[in-house]
Amino acid sequence: MDIAQVLAIDHAHAWHPYTSTRDRDPVYLVRSAQGCRLRLRTAAS
Repeated sequence: MDIAQVLAIDHAHAWHPYTSTRDRDPVYLVRSAQGCRLRLRTAAS
């Protein structure tokens, strides 16, 4: 599944309780996490 597909599924089915329903903030895919550090997924990863 590519990033666009995952984000489309997220947009259609996931509720992000602290975001506006009209003007949504961007959603970032996390590739991995360790402690308080997140590594974001990019188109290349």
